[in-house]
Amino acid sequence: MTCFPASKLTLLICLLISLLGCTSLQTQPSTFVEIAPKTTVQLPLPKDLQQIITVNQLITATWNEKNHQLPVVLEVNEHAVKLAGFSSWGTRILSLEYTEDNIETEVLSGLGASLPDPKQVLFYLMITLWPEEVWQVKLADIGWQLTETPSQRTLFDNEGKKVVIIQYTNKDKLSGDIHMQNTISNYQITIQTLSLSNTTK
Repeated sequence: MTCFPASKLTLLICLLISLLGCTSLQTQPSTFVEIAPKTTVQLPLPKDLQQIITVNQLITATWNEKNHQLPVVLEVNEHAVKLAGFSSWGTRILSLEYTEDNIETEVLSGLGASLPDPKQVLFYLMITLWPEEVWQVKLADIGWQLTETPSQRTLFDNEGKKVVIIQYTNKDKLSGDIHMQNTISNYQITIQTLSLSNTTK
């Protein structure tokens, strides 16, 4: 795997947050995540994915005609979601465990001031994978909408503006690449599955 300086990894994680214009919100219950200024949404439950998975992914982010990569591991079962992000030299720099009523996060010591809340990264991954009908219920509470075709999802804000376009190269979302674009900032992200263990409930 190509090695990247720590500064680029920090920029990549910040990009994942910028994708939705997010900042962390400490006063909300832990299962809520801010997806726009003064706009929060409650995450679907882990079991709502209706699959048990362990997946190794490589996230490639493109902006200013440059590519930056971050390896992640995502584990989901009916009780919890676990997420880990790694540096180019293999050190875990952030981790998260989400259960039905709580999210516990950890960031590598010394990086807390420069890294965003891992809950934002969790939202970013869940919006690409959890069923559209599950997200519709959560988004309806704030006037947002997620539409879906076999190969694409589009996230609209409460004014009907496109916020994020997600494209899939395979009907099985984890069997192909996932491409995401922020229509406002024009960031592009590709998620490549490197290995997958999948059990449908």
